[in-house]
Amino acid sequence: AELFSGKAAVSNLPLEAHVQTVGASLRALTSLWSGLRQISGTTSIDASLKGTLERPLWSAKLSADCPVIHFSSDRAPAIGDLHTSLDFDGKQLRISTLRADLGGGSLQIQGSAGFEDPSNPTLNFNAKAHEVLAVRTRDLALRLNGELFLRGPWKHATLTGNAAAVHSRVQRDIEVLPLTALRTGFTKEQRSPAKPWFTFQRAPFSDWKFAISLASTPGDPILLRGNRLRGTADAEMRLEGTGAVPTLHGAYRTSDLVASLPFARIEVSRGRVWYTRDQPFQPHVDFSAETEVRNHRVRLYLFGSPEAPSLSANSEPPLSENELLTLLTTGTLPSDANENSQALASRAATVLFQEFSDKVLTHNDNKERFSALRRFSLDLSALNSRTGHQESRLTYRLQDNLFLIGEIGADGDFAGRLRYVLRFR
Repeated sequence: AELFSGKAAVSNLPLEAHVQTVGASLRALTSLWSGLRQISGTTSIDASLKGTLERPLWSAKLSADCPVIHFSSDRAPAIGDLHTSLDFDGKQLRISTLRADLGGGSLQIQGSAGFEDPSNPTLNFNAKAHEVLAVRTRDLALRLNGELFLRGPWKHATLTGNAAAVHSRVQRDIEVLPLTALRTGFTKEQRSPAKPWFTFQRAPFSDWKFAISLASTPGDPILLRGNRLRGTADAEMRLEGTGAVPTLHGAYRTSDLVASLPFARIEVSRGRVWYTRDQPFQPHVDFSAETEVRNHRVRLYLFGSPEAPSLSANSEPPLSENELLTLLTTGTLPSDANENSQALASRAATVLFQEFSDKVLTHNDNKERFSALRRFSLDLSALNSRTGHQESRLTYRLQDNLFLIGEIGADGDFAGRLRYVLRFR
């Protein structure tokens, strides 16, 4: 009875416990947490409790091997081949090994957490990523190499480091029909802010800060792909802000970008897509391009939002903007309507077929659709400027100003010629 008399006597009661499991299955976790869809693997735990009731002393060692972890949310990538080893001595949690395959890449984490203040432990972790899938949407697939550092108290930690894109791509399709998809002149439109790639609405993650440099890897640029686009881009951006309100600013610049319309191949001489702090995750575009259609040298300037861009165009010899847009999308001028209605119908059918094939037929993204045939141009419904009759024309660009042309008329006649273009600026 004297043993339990008084508060001090109870608080000084000695404690001693030991728990050990070897190769315990992890499948039961799916019934304890709805966020898990599937988990397989085993874990081993060796935990001890000593000290007194007032001052318990914990120590534990844990190791786990999980071949597969699938989360209920499709936004979370699957984790495979997870191996972890950690220990806890009451004042510090140390992760000696945490290695896993994440979205087809690998992730390694090491570090420690100090528990001098149990309600707000101090974090000191670093993570190394190799080809980890960071973002996967309809328009963007981003894989990263890099190293990140998580420092500071649990409630207000800071995530810093650098990450480089590898094997990444941006997908952007272009609709040729209707012709109003190409808009001339600049008009401001009310656009809803773009959604961030991620947000955290609950503390402490909503209060965490970010300062991460994002860039492309030298020799491995970001691929730009689409039904009518091929090219690459180099990026240099910064991810900042907090978990609740992340921000992205910076730009990526294009190189070797080619857009293929039914009757024109447009080569982009300068291209930039950038993000600003005041409109994070809302891209802005600025492109300058040139092409040649039916002896007209056309210059294009595209700017604004990718969803509703504005287009400015001029040509040599000069044409109005409406005539230029018609020429680019149909290969004809409005004045041709009075010359050969059959040729115009053939061109319209060509546009419709290409639009249909882009939507229905699949293409092998591992092959460059334009690189091998970039110098060739085939027009199955060309108009002979001398006779006004319909013909098929194959043009091969020998140099920037020198072209080799082969023409086959409707009656089977063949003609070949060289054309040298002089441009005065």
